[in-house]
Amino acid sequence: MLASSDFNKEEVLDMGYPTLLDIGGADCIPCKNMAHVLRELNSELMGKAIVKFIDYWQYGHLVSQFEFEVIPTQFFYNENGELYKTHKGELTRGEALEIFKEMGYEFND
Repeated sequence: MLASSDFNKEEVLDMGYPTLLDIGGADCIPCKNMAHVLRELNSELMGKAIVKFIDYWQYGHLVSQFEFEVIPTQFFYNENGELYKTHKGELTRGEALEIFKEMGYEFND
């Protein structure tokens, strides 16, 4: 789930899965609150969707691949790698699943 130093957005988006990419930071309170949500989604959706967290402070060079103003910010992409929606701020599990549903992806609970 955590992006590594060699993370490449285009490679991830070319994998053919709906994708949630979250940009946040280890010391950001809303980001800390979301950490368990991202872990749960990553575990639940393995093989169905990609969920990645990119630490703004640890991997600042990676976040230059995105346009955003605040952390946390989440980017939702469809299976073709096209941006569907950008969400700013803390996101719940239910809200994330609802956005995937809006995109046409329903995952069994």
